[in-house]
Amino acid sequence: FLSGNKQADTGGTVQSPGVQEEFDLCVKNRVHVIPLGCSGHIAEAIWKQVSTDPSRFYPDHDLSRPLAVIGSQANSNPDIINAVTVMLKSLTTI
Repeated sequence: FLSGNKQADTGGTVQSPGVQEEFDLCVKNRVHVIPLGCSGHIAEAIWKQVSTDPSRFYPDHDLSRPLAVIGSQANSNPDIINAVTVMLKSLTTI
């Protein structure tokens, strides 16, 4: 999940409720999620939910380190990309 905002009717930006709905569907169907909280908006809110209880979302994996990296805007793009790569490799089997 990346960003997750939309233009409001009044001209500003607001969080997109459709992105939250997609997240809820993923959780319901046991799809692993990777919320880039560092991108802000609804992705940050989703990241907070996931990082509060990572074992609920990644029951067979300890992804606390890369999860922390993707939640902070202070990290560099290469660090964020590396963290996402670690998570993808851990969560997928080919």
